[in-house]
Amino acid sequence: MRPRFRIGPGLLVAMSAAIVIAYVKWPEYQQRDAEQRAMNELRAEIAHRKTQPVKPARTLDNLWARRDELKLTREQIAALQKLRAQEQQTVAPLQREAERAAREFQVWMDDAKRRGGATISDIQRHSAPVIEASSAVEQARRVYFQSALSRLTPQQRAQVERTFR
Repeated sequence: MRPRFRIGPGLLVAMSAAIVIAYVKWPEYQQRDAEQRAMNELRAEIAHRKTQPVKPARTLDNLWARRDELKLTREQIAALQKLRAQEQQTVAPLQREAERAAREFQVWMDDAKRRGGATISDIQRHSAPVIEASSAVEQARRVYFQSALSRLTPQQRAQVERTFR
């Protein structure tokens, strides 16, 4: 009777190679598994964290949205409406400039990516117009917000400070 299964040198070499590979690769598998478990735990922790409420931006629009809470008088409402119109006239061109600068920067970044990247100094130099235009928009909004605050009573200003803190 002839044996159906024969252990020969080929099978021994294959089994030895499998054992060596498994022994060499096992720490990598364990590390990858530990990293995956740690990542899953972190994701679960983040998902269960209590989120902090987002503070509203100190803008005239957000102040206007709270006009009922502040119990503004008719005169205050009229003054804020006038301020809002002035703000929109002032901020609209600044906003368009900021958007144009952002589009130009994005085009430059896409081109730089195709060329193989850019240095930090190149990125800073090309992003400067975006930063300047965005700062101008924020500065204008801040001026109008402060102007609106000056039209409120001390109690209303205190309420606004609590809201926007």
